[in-house]
Amino acid sequence: MVFLTDEGQCTTTDDGEWEADRLLEMVSHDLLNQQQAALGLMELLESSEGLSDSEQALVGRTIEVLENTARLLLQARTAMVQRDRGEYKPFLIPLDRSLTSAARSVQGAFAKGRLRIVVEGIEGNPHVMADAMFTEMLAQLLVLLTDRAPGDRECIMYVRVEPRGERTAFRMVSEGFALNPMVIDALTGGREPLGRNSEVIAIALVRHLLGQYGGTVKMEDAPPGDVGAHLVIEIPSGEGSDAVDNDSR
Repeated sequence: MVFLTDEGQCTTTDDGEWEADRLLEMVSHDLLNQQQAALGLMELLESSEGLSDSEQALVGRTIEVLENTARLLLQARTAMVQRDRGEYKPFLIPLDRSLTSAARSVQGAFAKGRLRIVVEGIEGNPHVMADAMFTEMLAQLLVLLTDRAPGDRECIMYVRVEPRGERTAFRMVSEGFALNPMVIDALTGGREPLGRNSEVIAIALVRHLLGQYGGTVKMEDAPPGDVGAHLVIEIPSGEGSDAVDNDSR
């Protein structure tokens, strides 16, 4: 049997202890590396000369399948961590590790060069009040928002951290593609997405976790110098809290 400690790590009732969340992270990281290697081989094949139109189409379809498999793997990992997490026990989480880890995982689920995630504003060591699911939630959110990035151009996703006193904001800005409108509607308008598939269930999990963290989601006008409206998520920063800091993630 597996139990969760207050810091969100898992221990066994047998000999010694093991950290289930770190094991899942390492296994999924290794599997994503294999996916990335397969994607690289497919890209080399796609760029080789002498392929017919039907062979090019087949290679392109294989790349899409590999990308989708990688994203499903991220969803499965999140579901496994959520299942064993236990009751909600918040603590302070440093954003540098959580955001860079989530960005790295999601970039690995796309063909090389197709999606780049740029994290900004973490130099001042900002924190949020959340739990061991926070990094997984970020990864799911990034997958959902970027899932429809086209494969015929470079796509960039900017995640900008903006400390706002007792709350910390995450500004999501895309370049080369539009953020998934169904996800935005579900997060900002409270609309339940129709159907039952992995995307709909992942949206429900992200909404649940954001609500648990006391998070809010809205569209804000772009800052001076930018255009349009940006997706902004705010989560309590833990300022003034006596919660224990934890940098295990």
